[in-house]
Amino acid sequence: MVATVDSVERVASRNVEAAEAMVKNAEDVRESMDGIAALTEESSAAAEEASASTEELSAQVEEAVASASTLSDLANALNTSVSVFKVDDSQSSPDASKQFGDQKLAV
Repeated sequence: MVATVDSVERVASRNVEAAEAMVKNAEDVRESMDGIAALTEESSAAAEEASASTEELSAQVEEAVASASTLSDLANALNTSVSVFKVDDSQSSPDASKQFGDQKLAV
């Protein structure tokens, strides 16, 4: 009977050790999951920041395209307006104001 009691004690002791190991493993798993959750939150915040930056950049590109289009339209209108003027190159001089004063500019 003493042998049976010793055997039961050994089994109970091993069960206690196994239960303690399970508790430690469960704590390790919980800590790992907490770390994963923290990393996931950081990653999510970084993704939101990148998305906001991308949206802002996209808006700036759209503004630049609109400005370029407006500038192109203005340049075309200016070319059209200026195209009616012709300069007489046969009597050119360094002083442009004298040329215009002498009516060397034909319309």
